[in-house]
Amino acid sequence: MTEEELRHFAARNGLTANQARRVIEEHGADQGAWGEAARNLIHFLKSPS
Repeated sequence: MTEEELRHFAARNGLTANQARRVIEEHGADQGAWGEAARNLIHFLKSPS
């Protein structure tokens, strides 16, 4: 994945570039899991502590 694609994925999912990179690293080539993982991360980050 190029940096441009990474930034696009991050922007599309409301993540920082570092968060997007982590999602992709954790889920490897399974692009189907990236969107769900991004949504779960955003949900977790917005949850009250």
